[in-house]
Amino acid sequence: MSKATQHPVYYFHASSHILQQVENILYKLCSSILSSASNVFHDMFAATQNSSQMELDSMSDNKPIHLKGISQDAFKLFLELTFGRMHAGSYTLNELTKFLHFCNMYQCCHA
Repeated sequence: MSKATQHPVYYFHASSHILQQVENILYKLCSSILSSASNVFHDMFAATQNSSQMELDSMSDNKPIHLKGISQDAFKLFLELTFGRMHAGSYTLNELTKFLHFCNMYQCCHA
């Protein structure tokens, strides 16, 4: 298994939670931003707030939250929309279809 690498744009050192996507890419993101964009992320982070474990999953590069069954394209579009980096007209129908599936699965709250 290859070593996971930090995403060049979406690995914010001052953020709180680490997620691992396909192809061993790590994302370090702010839980409050993810929670405001997705009901599933909101519920996931709310459930871990009261945990008494010393090191929860997602608190280090060695213990990320694994996002299984999500395409790289869909997660990329979710992050671009969430962080205000979307570019109108620059996505394929396949990418947008995967994105809509992700939004449905993760109960996204984007306006």
